[in-house]
Formats: sequence, C-alpha cells, structure tokens
Amino acid sequence: GYPYKGLWKNGSDVVPGWTDWGGGIAQVVIDGGFNPVLFATKHMFSVGDNVTKVMSTHTVKAGFFYEWVNNKQPNHDHDNGRFIPATWAANDTGNAYSNMIMGVTSEYYEVNQSIILDEGYNVAEGFVQDSWKARPDLTLEFGMRLSHLGPWYGRNGVAMGVFDPARYSDKPDDLTKYTGIITNLVDSNIPTSGNQSRALVFGPRLGVAYSLRKNTVLRGGFGTYNYHDPQQADPLKNPPQTMASNLYNLNLKDVDLASPALAKVNANVVRLTDDKLPVTYNWNFTISQRLPRQTLLEASYVGNTSRNQLTGGIDLNAVPEGKVMLPIGQSVSSWDSYRPRQNYGSINESIHDDFSNYHSLQMLLARQTGRFTYSATYTFSKALGVRSGAGETGTNLGNTFQRRARQYGVLAFDRSHVFNIAYSYEIPELVHSNAFFKGLINGWQFTGITTFQSGIHLPSNVGNNFNMEVRGTLNGTEYTLGQEHVTGTNSVSLQPMLTCDPRQGLKDGYYLNGACFAPPQPGKNGVYQFPYLRGPGYSNHDIAIFKNFQLGKNEDRKLQLRFSANNFFNHPLSSFESNTNDPGLKLQFLDGKMINQEFGKPHAAFGRRIMQAAIKYMF
Repeated sequence: GYPYKGLWKNGSDVVPGWTDWGGGIAQVVIDGGFNPVLFATKHMFSVGDNVTKVMSTHTVKAGFFYEWVNNKQPNHDHDNGRFIPATWAANDTGNAYSNMIMGVTSEYYEVNQSIILDEGYNVAEGFVQDSWKARPDLTLEFGMRLSHLGPWYGRNGVAMGVFDPARYSDKPDDLTKYTGIITNLVDSNIPTSGNQSRALVFGPRLGVAYSLRKNTVLRGGFGTYNYHDPQQADPLKNPPQTMASNLYNLNLKDVDLASPALAKVNANVVRLTDDKLPVTYNWNFTISQRLPRQTLLEASYVGNTSRNQLTGGIDLNAVPEGKVMLPIGQSVSSWDSYRPRQNYGSINESIHDDFSNYHSLQMLLARQTGRFTYSATYTFSKALGVRSGAGETGTNLGNTFQRRARQYGVLAFDRSHVFNIAYSYEIPELVHSNAFFKGLINGWQFTGITTFQSGIHLPSNVGNNFNMEVRGTLNGTEYTLGQEHVTGTNSVSLQPMLTCDPRQGLKDGYYLNGACFAPPQPGKNGVYQFPYLRGPGYSNHDIAIFKNFQLGKNEDRKLQLRFSANNFFNHPLSSFESNTNDPGLKLQFLDGKMINQEFGKPHAAFGRRIMQAAIKYMF
C-alpha cells in the first residue's frame, strides 16, 4: 500500500528502507528491490580431457580445458529509496520513532535503477608434459601450458567503463553529462570488457629428481602459473546507467514532488591499455636424506613471486599531495572541492600493478612405520607484497602516491616461524594371558598434535598508523590534527614518527614501546615502514587416546572408544582485540605527548581446554 513513486519514478513498488543513526529504532535496510530481479544467477560450462602415452623411457601427457563462466546479480542499490528518520532533521518531531511513522527524514537517498550486473569470461587452455627417465638415477620433467584467459566482459546491455581524459570536460554545465567515462554502449571501439587481454600466455614447467647416493635424493623445479582475475563488477555500474541522488530535510510524501539532486559521483573503471594477466613464478629445491630407523630428513628452499596482481583501485582524481595545507584549527569541509577534475569524486581505476614475494626454508623430519610414528616440520619464511590488495587491512597509505615505497612490506598473513609436530604411539602389549584383560588393555593408541607460531606483523593487520589520534590546544581551543595539516590530501594517512626501535625497552606484558612513537608535525608526516613489530605468538596442544575392539567371529565389526582434549594444558593465549576496540592498538597524543599508557599491551585472552569422549560402532 505504499502510495509514492519516488524520485526517479522507476516503477519500484517496494517500500523504502530506513537507517537510523542513534535514534533508538531498528535499522531495516531493503536494497535492490525487485527491479527487475533480486537474486543472483550463475552459470558455468566446462569441458576437458587428458591423454597419456608411455614411449620407452618417456611418459607423455597432453590435454585441454575450456570454461565459460557467467555471473548475473543485481546492483543491490536503493532503487526503492532509503530514508534516515534522525532527530536532527529540520522538521524533527522530537522522537526518531515518531519521525519514522510520520515520514520525517533528515536524508533521503535513491538510485534510478538497480541494474543487473551481467558479466562473463572464457578460458581455453592446452598442455603437454614429458616425464623422461633419462637414467635409473635421473628423472627430468618438461612441460608447457598455453592459456587464453579472457577478461570479464559485460553482457545484455552493460559494459565495463574506462576513463579517457581527452573526453573529459570540466565545465560545470557538463556535471550530469559524465564526460570522460566511456563504455561500449557509447563507443563501439571500446570492448565490453573495457580492455583486451593477451590472446595467449605461456606457462613452462621444469623439474628434476636425481639420486645422488643410495639414500640421498635431490629434487627441484620451476613453474609459471597464469590465472584469471577474481570477479569485479563495479566498473559495470557507472553513470549515466546508474545515477544516485540525496535529498535532505523533507517528508516522504514530498519526495514525488522533488527533482533528483544530482551531485558529483564516484566512478570505478578499468584501463583500456591494460592487457596484463596475473602470474605466479614458483621454484623449489629439496634435499632428501634417508636416516637410520626408517627416518626421513628433508630440507627445502621454496619461493615464489607474483606479478600483475589486480589493485584495489588507483584514484585518478585524488587530491594531489600537499594541495590543501591549512593552519591548525581550520578544517576541510569537502575534499571534492580540491580534486583535479571537479565534475567527479574519486575515479578508481583497477589495473594489474600489484606484486608479492615469498621465500622460505622448510624442514621435515618424519618416521611413518613402526609402533611410534611422527612428523615434525619447521618453516622459516617471509611474505612481502603491496599491502593494498584484497585481504589486507589497514589505513590507506596512498594508493596513488609512491605506492611501492609506502605500501610494499610484510603481508598480513606472514608468520616468520611455524613449528608443527604430529605423533602417534601404539602402546605395546602389557597382558598376554587373560583374554578379557588382553582385549581391554592392549592395543590403545596415543596421538597428539603440537603447534607453535610466531606472532603477526601488527601494522599490516590493525592499521599502519595504529588508529592514531593527535590532539592539542591552540590559543585555549582544542584541535585535532588532520590530513589537511600534514599530508595535504585525504588519500594519504597520517603516520607516526619513530624516535627509537619500538621492540626495545619493553615493559612486562607489552609488545610495543609507546615511548618510541611521536606525532607527525604540520607539513611533515611520519614513517610508512616499521620494523617487524610482532604481536603475541600462538601455541596449541591436542591429544587423544583411542582403541578399536574387533567384534564378531570374523571380526567384521568394530567398536571404537576415543578420548580427546584440545588445548590440553588449558593455556590461555594473550591477544589484541579488534583494531578499534583494544586500547593497546591506539596511538593517542595530546600536545605532542603519548598519553595512552596501555598502548602495546594486549587486553584479551582466548583458548580453553575442550575434552570429548566418543563411542563409534562400525559394521
């Protein structure tokens, strides 16, 4: 029974959603509507085959693979509208709930249409590989994979957008013409994918295994692995296909009488000339030594480097660094006013420009036969990369400015040291005569897993500036130091200065020395790269004991009793909370002095012993 047609008169018959900011009523977000469909539809077709031929000392394999993937999902934006019944509305009734009932809004938002983001890609690959037993003690591997990895392309009336500076107009009258953003719908010379990928990429493989002595084997290999980009739908929904409007301080009944207030929009595009594809180069070298008592010792160097990774977006319209340098006490009302292209907000361009590297020493000691078996592994490694891609947390270090110098560093998932041991011991026969006690006592098996890991690199996981807050007083008035006082752009975060090594001079229970941090100064930002600042390490111990009882004349049934304990020692592990809630991860300065004495100290602990008993009957 909702009687209104909305700003764009787009035919949506769904009531608006509402979002309340602290007014004490529920938040109901209804987005996407049913115009034309709410649910996503995904299709995938693939076909492939492999053949193998043995010819003397050669084993040759060849094969092909084809895949077509299609993803259709709605834009999930508010073509039905969204209003905020806040108590700061100009016509506020005094209560947020009564505002909602009476349709009193502080803000109303609506898009013209929630389009279907229909996109797909094609992959066609073929390979050939030869395993050659050159000598009894030498095996060589050669292979080549040829791949066509087609880009994501728009279908059924949508297309990826690109930005062409030559077609952009900065005239105020051209604000709603959205100049510079070009798609295949406007120019048929632009592919529906926005860019063209390479027709063919090559993936060579090399491998060798050489028996140096009777109990010593050398192995090594190298491979190039090309792969497809993850889904990116944002470049499909640029104006003028999708347009948004915000109106303020009106009643819902007046929305039908209003005209959409078009404003600067943010755009997401791809680069027309970007034909790169993600690729990873893997290599490894292993020495395997057979030791007495059927024990194996291995030492390996394993590494890889990834190139042409898809960025999170380079802002082509970022406020230039140093553009806005205001005196302390003044602030920026709108950063959009200082962008080079005044008719847009941000213009985020996705390109293949990120990279990462991994290097490791991996050790293995294992014995897999006998009453006592075990496997012990140790890895010493370092994972480095550009810390702005998917999966990385933290503040914006400046995607557009000096990205490699500022953002290349330790990745969030890096663990310098990892040690694992898994073991199993079958208790020997203790009873030999009495059949009942022999079945009850003999044959129990004891197993366990123990893990130790060094702590994470804190800046990569909780924000590279540790949620820094810099306050002070000037002429008796309190101020907060902002980007407009230090970096001159909202695209570069404020960074703390270092006066000493934060890993030194630690108090008991602390992982960071807050005295080593100092606030940035007007016009002079802090550091972007820190020493390796580890958080608390991780350890865990799980054990279990079990026994199988054979039943039946032919022992074709089995009853198993098992008792296990996770975190057997019931040892709690100290931990920081989320990067916004834990005072141990918040740098706070007042008048140039560090005032948070809890900084660097974890305020949480987790881990508890869990014991379990189980009975399993198998027949």
